[in-house]
Amino acid sequence: MKKTTKTYTDLTVLVGAGLKQAKPAALKVNSVTVRKIARCVTGELGLGSCELSICLTDDAGIRELNLRYRGRDRATDVLSFPMDDEPGGALTGRPDCAGARVLGDVAISVETARRQAEGLGVGFYEEMTRLLTHGILHLLGYDHVNGGRQAALMKREEERLTGAAAHIYVQ
Repeated sequence: MKKTTKTYTDLTVLVGAGLKQAKPAALKVNSVTVRKIARCVTGELGLGSCELSICLTDDAGIRELNLRYRGRDRATDVLSFPMDDEPGGALTGRPDCAGARVLGDVAISVETARRQAEGLGVGFYEEMTRLLTHGILHLLGYDHVNGGRQAALMKREEERLTGAAAHIYVQ
């Protein structure tokens, strides 16, 4: 008999938690949809069992995080905080007690996501998917800062994964 191992994605979706400036009630985002999108993306990446925390916040909350951890006093769309300081470290380890890879944390400004979606002419959850995918790829060591081949690869993966999750957010 073939032995199968069950994989799981342990997701924590926090809405404005722990941030002095964030106003969670005003965000109006469906955390269940965000959780489904994250499961789809991590599954498409073949990550197997993994843990990921997602913080949904407003511009003030992400600005606070950006200042605290990156020294930049401005809002941004998405921030990633890997559990492992090595580039791509989330691929190799820091397993939890159940053997899952602990990827890290992704923080997304819902306000910025709404503005960007409107500006790009796409739906809100499509933009949320792109931002979440972008954050997860950073946790896995993908980088776009210096442009070139790495940036092109990251963009292709974002497009592929956003498309793979379309069945979740397209009504």
